[in-house]
Amino acid sequence: MIRSEGRETGGFSLYAFVEANAALLFWGFALFHLVFWTLVPALTYGNLPLDVIELVTWGHEWQLGYFKHPPMPSWLLEGATLLFGSAEWPAYLLSQLSIVTAFWVIWRLGREVMGDVAALIAVLLTSLIYFYNFPTPEFNHNVLQIPIWALMGLAAWWAFTGDRLRDWLLLGVLVGLAVYVKYSMAVFVIVLFAFLIVEPSLRRRLLSKGLWLAALLAVIIATPHLVWLVQSDFISLAYASDRSKHLVGVLSRVAGPVEFLLTQLAHHGGLILVLLLGGAFLPFGRGHLTEAVSFRADGRLFRRFILWIALMPVLFTALLSGIAGTAMRPMWATPMFSFTALAVLALAKTAFYKERFRWMAIGWAVLYVGVLIAVASMGLFGSHFTRKPLRMDWPGKEMASHFGQLWQDQTGAHLRFVGGDAWLAGNVSFYAEARPSLVHLDDMAKSPWVSRTDVDCSGVLILWSQKDGGEPTMPTNLAVAQDRITAKGVEPFVWKVQDRPFQIGWAIEAPDAQRCE
Repeated sequence: MIRSEGRETGGFSLYAFVEANAALLFWGFALFHLVFWTLVPALTYGNLPLDVIELVTWGHEWQLGYFKHPPMPSWLLEGATLLFGSAEWPAYLLSQLSIVTAFWVIWRLGREVMGDVAALIAVLLTSLIYFYNFPTPEFNHNVLQIPIWALMGLAAWWAFTGDRLRDWLLLGVLVGLAVYVKYSMAVFVIVLFAFLIVEPSLRRRLLSKGLWLAALLAVIIATPHLVWLVQSDFISLAYASDRSKHLVGVLSRVAGPVEFLLTQLAHHGGLILVLLLGGAFLPFGRGHLTEAVSFRADGRLFRRFILWIALMPVLFTALLSGIAGTAMRPMWATPMFSFTALAVLALAKTAFYKERFRWMAIGWAVLYVGVLIAVASMGLFGSHFTRKPLRMDWPGKEMASHFGQLWQDQTGAHLRFVGGDAWLAGNVSFYAEARPSLVHLDDMAKSPWVSRTDVDCSGVLILWSQKDGGEPTMPTNLAVAQDRITAKGVEPFVWKVQDRPFQIGWAIEAPDAQRCE
């Protein structure tokens, strides 16, 4: 719903143009975002980022879970690798498909309740939130949470208001799939269920057969992974617990959540700045500003719902952090903000002033393009400033080719396993033509797809970061049969910053056919 007050100005009106072409502009922006945010890292990054390398090496094994996380992102990356080989652009495309899916949800929900212009502006504002731009080239569990979270919110709105079985079942499917993405998705499930309890007009939905059929469907879908979780002795939950920093003392339990919330507010800096340029927080009639635009949703239920799903997940997370004494990493809030812009537009008395709309649009364009340029600049020049190889500048292809040939020359056998340093070994696992399996030699339990007998039979190429060019010094925490090491050495690699070569140590635990079962 759009309300404006004041006079119309003569000549071209940017706002009128947007109003007349909102749908076309949305789909044009979605296509632009998908194409350019895929192309920029594909053209400026020389190597896949850390998380992508790790996930694709896991996905190569097609497990129901991994020692850090559930399997869905790894499966998607491995599926892309099977289709396109060891190309890098599919990983960037998967990230942007995730983001554009969330944009579509915002567009779909916004136009349903507040109209096309409000929906478009909400999408554009959301694109300025940190989690929807700068870190997205690194496809990982956080990024994949974004579309699943957004779709859950849309399906919940449909199910809660329409009580149609198909919408409940869609919500059930999404909840079940969420288990395969990241366990923190449970926060949103709790928040959605709590809304049914606190909203008087929806409490009758607690008795809806659709709700309980959706819950049953979610459990059925999630069961294979839940069984794996039990059989693995909850290894991924233990990893999350071990990685968490504990807050000690009352002051720390208060300061930690507050810092978490302030960080999330800072991540909305671009959105806030554009609203300020539009005069959203200025009183009506301030100076020459007379044409106020409001998108306030007429339905009280929607206003309560959108405010609930926009704020409660992050507030609930902060509350849990304080109660449990566990520090929350800022990136753990990645999927929680698909509905922030919609909530602001649905509740703000004045979304912006028409007289300021042009400045609002210019501010958005500068910020949006500026972040895209920053991503490209980091890929092109970042390592020249850090003077050490950033992940996207690592010579992964060269390493894989070199060590693949070295293994062939030394053993004459097929390279099945590469282990040691997970980053170095992961690069060889992904980029090498043989696609060897990654073996976590520091803890074989992290690699359940391979047994010690398999390694003894086929041998393993071991890699590590060598601090200097002296004698190869293998890390002592690796499960290696030292008496079967047949060769080792140190290889220098030159990267983008030519005067700063680095060293990689290697060793070969040779194949032994007599140890094969």
